[in-house]
Amino acid sequence: MKQIKAIGWGLDDTLYQKNDFYHAAFETMQEHVILIQPSFVSFYRVFDVQSDIEYEEFIREGKAKAAYQT
Repeated sequence: MKQIKAIGWGLDDTLYQKNDFYHAAFETMQEHVILIQPSFVSFYRVFDVQSDIEYEEFIREGKAKAAYQT
């Protein structure tokens, strides 16, 4: 079973640079919740790819709305 090491929330980058919010959340998590090894840049690269995969699956109706939101 995979162990979750980080969680990212999807924002759509329409009105703001989502990267700024992710970076701030990542730094807060690092300081106050749990220190993880990957840098923000490494984390964000993986998150961005996974986020696109999840979105594509949802749009193509391969994933229910509740599962996508989770």
